Amino acid sequence: MVRLLHGFPSALDGLVTGVLVAIAGGDPAVAVRLGLAMFLLQCSIGALNDRADAPVDQATQPGKPIPRGEVTRREASVVTGACLVGGLVLAALSGPSVLLVALLGVGCGYAYDLWLKGTALSWLAWSAGLPLLPLFAWLGAGRGVSGGLILLMVLAGVAGLALALANGLADYEADARGGVASPVVRLGPTVAWRLAAALEILVVGIGLTSIALLAAEQAGAALILVGLGIALVMAGVGLSARARPETRERGWELQAAGIGLLAAGWVAAMVTASVL
Repeated sequence: MVRLLHGFPSALDGLVTGVLVAIAGGDPAVAVRLGLAMFLLQCSIGALNDRADAPVDQATQPGKPIPRGEVTRREASVVTGACLVGGLVLAALSGPSVLLVALLGVGCGYAYDLWLKGTALSWLAWSAGLPLLPLFAWLGAGRGVSGGLILLMVLAGVAGLALALANGLADYEADARGGVASPVVRLGPTVAWRLAAALEILVVGIGLTSIALLAAEQAGAALILVGLGIALVMAGVGLSARARPETRERGWELQAAGIGLLAAGWVAAMVTASVL
């Protein structure tokens, strides 16, 4: 069930959401509730992903839960619906604007699962969906949209494209065997890795430059999070170039965790400096 729910990215998105709500000044109970809401919504997207991919996974990734017979497609559908309802109910408690962002995020995830995955436009769901996470947290904390938040969302969009490529690198062999024309299959792993690395460096560079210009004196302990985030991102980029698919999988996970830490540190620095 943990694999069906895509436990790592779902838990990571929920944790980052809760942390961002707390940094934005939201009540601790609200931070926990919205973190849980995001976790459940991501679980719904993950379960639908495995259900939709089951016929292809039977041939290309037989170790996944549905091909192995550990979970039926019907059970995956029930989990998808239950997590969706639970996440939306928890989000709705923070008002219609937060609910709307939640619906948009789920829409991006479902579009990826049902239509975009394996196409040249699969990256679009990542680039459109990831910026909604900080917006969800910010509105949930009762904060308004600002120039700093817009910059964060733009950087999240760029990071979303990089993570889409990193995720595609982990699945490259399976996608190629199954005839899935993902961006990585189309570009080739070398070009895809270079593009992902360049995008990650761009995000890191803009993040560090904006902190230096706007919040250098007040950043303080937030720089620890930023440094850890950058270290994880760079380590993940390195692992994504390795030959073994399992190693590349760890690479994209490290990049995702690093982006989350970098975002939390960046937001903390900007809030401390009253830029956000």
